[in-house]
Amino acid sequence: MNLPEKLQTLRKQNSFSQEELAEKLGVSRQAVSKWESGAAIPEVEKLIELSRIFGVSLNELLQVEETTEQAQSPAISQEFSEDQVAKIELLIDKHIAASKQSVKSKRFIVFSVATVLIIALFYIFTFSKIGRINDEISDLQFRISDINSSVQSQLSSFSANFSSLLESQNSIVSTFNCEIVAVDLANQIFTAKLSVLPKTFTDNMSFTFTAEFGETSLPVAAVLNGSAFETEITNLPMSTEINLMLTYEQDGIKQNEPLEPFSLPLDYFLLDIQSSCSRYSFYPLEQKLTFNNSDINTTISFSKPFDPDSNLPYPYPISASVQILINDELYREYPIDLKNPSSGNSDTEPAEPAIASPSDSGSANVSSYFLGESYTTNITEVITLQEGDSIKLVSVCEDSNHYKYIHTIVHEKLVGSTLVEATDWRDLHSTEIIYPHA
Repeated sequence: MNLPEKLQTLRKQNSFSQEELAEKLGVSRQAVSKWESGAAIPEVEKLIELSRIFGVSLNELLQVEETTEQAQSPAISQEFSEDQVAKIELLIDKHIAASKQSVKSKRFIVFSVATVLIIALFYIFTFSKIGRINDEISDLQFRISDINSSVQSQLSSFSANFSSLLESQNSIVSTFNCEIVAVDLANQIFTAKLSVLPKTFTDNMSFTFTAEFGETSLPVAAVLNGSAFETEITNLPMSTEINLMLTYEQDGIKQNEPLEPFSLPLDYFLLDIQSSCSRYSFYPLEQKLTFNNSDINTTISFSKPFDPDSNLPYPYPISASVQILINDELYREYPIDLKNPSSGNSDTEPAEPAIASPSDSGSANVSSYFLGESYTTNITEVITLQEGDSIKLVSVCEDSNHYKYIHTIVHEKLVGSTLVEATDWRDLHSTEIIYPHA
C-alpha cells in the first residue's frame, strides 16, 4: 500500500471526511484530495501532524518495515581439551614418580608443578580474555547488522515512495471521486457515481470506467460535466470488492490506469441489538420456570459510519418486542415501547428518542438519524414445563428496511428435572438477521 492509499485508509478508519481532516491540518480539502489521489505529497511537517492525528508512527505512515538479522559468531571454548588434560596429568605423574628417588627430584617436581600451574592459569586467563573479546565482536557485528538492516529498510521504503511518486506524476488523473448514490438492500446491490478530473484537457479525449468483480466486467463511458468526466455504475454487489479500471482514449491511442478498489459492506445498513435478563428461577419439584418482576434490558443502536447529507437507507427500528417461546412456538410477547427508552433515573422524565428517517429533501443532520437507545421491559411469568420442553427468551426488532433481528437471551431445555443449555454457548447471546426478500 503506497502513501496515498495509506492516507485514505487511515482517514476512513478514523471516520474523518476530507473536510474534517483538512481543517485539523489547516489546509484545504483539495490538498487532502490531491494527497490521497497521489497528485501531490504532504510536506514533512504535515506528515508529522498526520501521524499524530492518526495515532501511528511516521515509519508506519510511510510504510517502513524493520527487519533484524542477527550475526552469529562461534564462541571460543574456555576449557582444555581431553588431550591437553591427559598430557598435564601425565607430566605430573612423572614428577611424582621421580620424587621417590631423591630430594633434588622433589624440588624439581615442585618447580615443574608450579610451572604447569602457571601455564594452566595463563591458558585460562588467555581463553577468558579471548572469550570476552569474542562477545564484544559478536555484539558489534549484531549492531552493525541491525543498522544495516534499518538503513536497507528505509532505502527500500523511500524507493517505493519515490516509485509511487513517479507513478502519480505519470498518471493522467488529477482527482478521482467515488460516491454511493443509491442502495437496494432487498437485492443487496448499489449504485456508485464516479468522476475523474484529468490533469490536462483536450477536446477529443474520452474516458471509460470498467468495474470488475468476480467474473463480471461492467464498462461504462464517462460523460463530460464541466471540467470532469462523470458516470454512474449500477447493480454493483454489496460486500464485494469492486476493482476499477480507467481507460483514457485520444486520437485512437488508449491508456489504462487502475483506480483504487472499493466496496460497500452490508453491515453499514444493519442495527446492533443486545439484550440481557436480570433474573429468573427454576423449581425442579414443580418443574416451573418463573420470571418474577424480571427486567429485560434491550439496547438497539446504529454505530456504523454514515453521511448525514445522503439519501441512503440508514436503518432505525420501527417495532420491537420481548418474546417467550416454548418449543419454538410463541408463548408470550411483550411489546417494547420505542417512544419511551430507559432514562436510567426514575425521577427523570424519559427523553424523546432520536427515531426518524432522513428528511424528504435529503438534507438531514446527525440528530435526525437513529443512533441508539436502551429499553427496559418488565415481565412476570410462571411457566410449567414438561420433560423435553425447550424455552427461549428473545428480543425481536424490525428496522425501517424490513430487516428482522432476533437476539437470543435464554435458550434452555428440561432434561429430567434439570434445565440445561439447549444451544452452543457461541450461539447464545447471538443475533440472527432475517433478510427481506426482493
